[in-house]
Amino acid sequence: VEAADAAAGHWSRPELERWLVDEAGAALRRLDRPDDGRTVALAAAEADLLAQAGRFAEALASYERARALALELGDVDRAAAQDLNIAAMLEDLGRFDDARDALTAGLAEARRRWGDG
Repeated sequence: VEAADAAAGHWSRPELERWLVDEAGAALRRLDRPDDGRTVALAAAEADLLAQAGRFAEALASYERARALALELGDVDRAAAQDLNIAAMLEDLGRFDDARDALTAGLAEARRRWGDG
């Protein structure tokens, strides 16, 4: 899952990136542990691939799924990170006000957790 998360959208080899993400997904499904935090990374990796392919609406849905999974698992750090990804997809879709709101939410969570410094 770590390799899939690191590679997705970054190797310029979509077919290999897709293979890694698919294999990681299959491995997680075999574990049958929906509360496994790696499900968040996998959803984000899937979104990265979709974004790389220019499929921004689908990527947005996958980033939103990753954020929801993170919140279900109590991982507010990963959820806040997805706010940035969500904002980027909203920007790519021309939804600038929504993108600003997503960035504001992510920044507010970061400030709450770590302060302004």
